[in-house]
Amino acid sequence: MAQQGATLQNYNNELVKCLEELRDKREILNKQIIKEEKQKAEVQRKLHKLTEELHRLNQSLTEKVQARNDYDTTIQETEAAYMKILESSQTLLHVLKRETVSLVKKQVLASSSSADFASSEPTSDLHHHDAAATMGHSAYTQDHHSMHEHLSSSAAAPRMHASHKSSNNAKSYYHDY
Repeated sequence: MAQQGATLQNYNNELVKCLEELRDKREILNKQIIKEEKQKAEVQRKLHKLTEELHRLNQSLTEKVQARNDYDTTIQETEAAYMKILESSQTLLHVLKRETVSLVKKQVLASSSSADFASSEPTSDLHHHDAAATMGHSAYTQDHHSMHEHLSSSAAAPRMHASHKSSNNAKSYYHDY
């Protein structure tokens, strides 16, 4: 029985040793758990802070995108209105030139009619037509040059070339008479 008691003592010692090793391993594992829980808490704190920052950025982006869209709308509306103003200015210039030609033509015809009555010498129709055309062309040229100088100094100068062609047509109209 002494041998059985020694064997039992060996089993007891081995059992105690195994239990101590298990406790040591548990303690190491417990320290790792505590360390990782601290890391987890830190990550959660950072995540919460990043989530708040993400929310602020999203809100700011939403507001800025809306403001940019408002700018785009305002720019498009302003450009459209500006184009209408330019078209209206071009139309007004064209109408003004046409009216100027018409007024000059009336003035030439009126002055030539009064010259016919005042003149004691009879004039031929051909000579009368040439004189009226020359006077009309001269008056037109003076009006055209003063209008051209005014427009050259304004923002409408680039558009002058297109309407200048129509004034050349008016000149040829006078030359035909």
